[in-house]
Amino acid sequence: MNDGTGYLAVKATGGLGNRLLGIICAVAYCLMTGRRLCAGWSDYMYSDAGENVFPRLFKIHGLPFSHRLPRTGDIFPEFWRPLLYTDALIEQFGIDHHDPLVMDLTRIDLTKRYPHEVLALWSYDLAPLRAALPHIREHLPRFAGLDLDGVCGEIMKTHVLPRPVVTRRVEDFASRRFSGPMIGVHIRHTDLRMPFDAAAAAVKKIQAAMPAKVFLATDSLEVEGRMAGLFGDDLVVMPKRYPQNGGQMHSHRVEGQSNFEKALDAVVEMYLLARCDAIVRYAPSSFAQISGYCSSVPPERIVCVRSNHVPK
Repeated sequence: MNDGTGYLAVKATGGLGNRLLGIICAVAYCLMTGRRLCAGWSDYMYSDAGENVFPRLFKIHGLPFSHRLPRTGDIFPEFWRPLLYTDALIEQFGIDHHDPLVMDLTRIDLTKRYPHEVLALWSYDLAPLRAALPHIREHLPRFAGLDLDGVCGEIMKTHVLPRPVVTRRVEDFASRRFSGPMIGVHIRHTDLRMPFDAAAAAVKKIQAAMPAKVFLATDSLEVEGRMAGLFGDDLVVMPKRYPQNGGQMHSHRVEGQSNFEKALDAVVEMYLLARCDAIVRYAPSSFAQISGYCSSVPPERIVCVRSNHVPK
């Protein structure tokens, strides 16, 4: 089986940002090899009845894509032979998916070619892409002069595109609520807690140099209230529901909302952040990292908060 007629299955892990980092890694490999990408988001976090929600939210442009994998036993890595067609997340397979040895046994190397009909890849970060970056630059001349973030931005803006169900909502909200310059800030504050004071200080510092309203994306109703107290009428928030137990939004059901609607809200917020003129994000969180890749914001206007350090 030649690469050009094979498939690459991207298995899901983590929340929206983590999944899209895995997709970025997979797109780079498919661009090099001609393999057909198949992204499966049919797990319990965003799917309601085992349907694959990825192609409902995104379209893959400029490389082969398939909604379904062929039924075959010609699969690599071997770990996936009995598991490839399941809807579960990586986290549900009883493995330590943070262990580098486990990673080596459960996903392909982006610098290698394989004869198998179906290959499997997963990643919650850009480690596979980072390791293969010299190889990718060599085999894809259009990326030759780009750093890692540049490659990711090119992939998200050219090859992983939002469906109209997303873009219509983004355009509608932005046309009604975005007036003049906007500072976008993503404050995750449940399982991963962005330092609130550092985030607010970073926003205020930008606002002092660039008078603007503030678009807040958050997983915390408490954070929404605190930001409203600080920024008043300058704060813009997309109405959404929060889990009643205060848990992380991507892994908890939200009363009165389907899992797909929850996923759609998250993607819309991600692209609204990308529409802003500056972005404040938390280093350990991948959500607004993806927004940066989707945006045309220059690097100097993307502030990455790494600790409780408060900008002066």
